[in-house]
Amino acid sequence: MKKSYKCESGKPKKPREPLTEQELKLFFEGIKGHRFEIQYRFALLTGLRVGELVAMQWQNIELEKKCLYVRQSATYKKTGWRFGAPKSQAGLRTIPLTDEAIRLLEMQREKNKSLKVIPFEFADFVFIDEKGLIKPSSYNAALEKNICRHTGIRKISFHILRHTFASLCAKSMPPQTLKAILGHSSIRMSMDYYVHTYEEEKASEMEKVSAFLSAI
Repeated sequence: MKKSYKCESGKPKKPREPLTEQELKLFFEGIKGHRFEIQYRFALLTGLRVGELVAMQWQNIELEKKCLYVRQSATYKKTGWRFGAPKSQAGLRTIPLTDEAIRLLEMQREKNKSLKVIPFEFADFVFIDEKGLIKPSSYNAALEKNICRHTGIRKISFHILRHTFASLCAKSMPPQTLKAILGHSSIRMSMDYYVHTYEEEKASEMEKVSAFLSAI
């Protein structure tokens, strides 16, 4: 008698597609003047995870050397804030800062100076408000409930900004360099999981192959 087997599989994970060029244009229009505009723009320039952005401190930044040292990540639970090292040893990394990234940091510094009250324990953190650190869930909620709804783009999370950064970098950056900036332990993770090829790019590459073969 043949045994019957029940095949069980979980729900396929929804692919995390990066923002397209058109979506990026709408996104930038939508965040103008938003309280998190600097944070979202900075994430697209550095590829930081939301916990890493929350945990950023001024002591981790060297403006003269144009470097950001990622040393910790933050999460918020019912019991309060928790700080720890990034997911892996590779997460402890140095990220080069562009002139635009530095400009955003200088804007944030001025913004912090205008705060009437800053909780003492959060005084050295970069992205704060009157209550102190901003919860990761607040960044995601603002994206979904305000920006995406207002601009008409699909619902996205903060992590999609990291995907977008990785995909843009992969167009011209060596895999080993991208791996180091993203803080991955392997190149495969950077290339397979975070890097996406846009449809128009695939068609363009196919045309190049066709033109090459036709010329033979």
